[in-house]
Amino acid sequence: MFDLQDFIPGAIFIELPPDNATDTTSLKQKKPTKVYHPVKDRPSLDFCLILFLECEDASYPLHAFRPPYFILSNTQHMKLVHANPKEIKSAEDVQHILEESDQWRLKWAEKLYTVVMDYEQDLATMKSRSKKCLVALPHMKRLKN
Repeated sequence: MFDLQDFIPGAIFIELPPDNATDTTSLKQKKPTKVYHPVKDRPSLDFCLILFLECEDASYPLHAFRPPYFILSNTQHMKLVHANPKEIKSAEDVQHILEESDQWRLKWAEKLYTVVMDYEQDLATMKSRSKKCLVALPHMKRLKN
């Protein structure tokens, strides 16, 4: 019969179950989960941010010396796309999420905040219109299901 203890120089530690299974100290506290931007809405916001960066880059006279990733790196871009829109209430929140300096905030945070909020407003408008269409056309509900 195989015994693992024969091949290990020390004793194998086996944790014994607690005497009282309902002991509150042994129960792990559940950490609150972080809320992100809905997955289905991320590609459109990503597209809006890319358009913003391209427009800013094209309008800058020395754009050959300042690529778009100097404004917003790919990592920061993804942080902004994934961020919960309910947590973004001002340009300072954008700065905090992206971990940028005050100088960067003065130049870019307000513009990025405007892009995100305009997108969220457009998204809310589109969702409300689609709900109105479904109410107006009851047979469409059956087609959707």
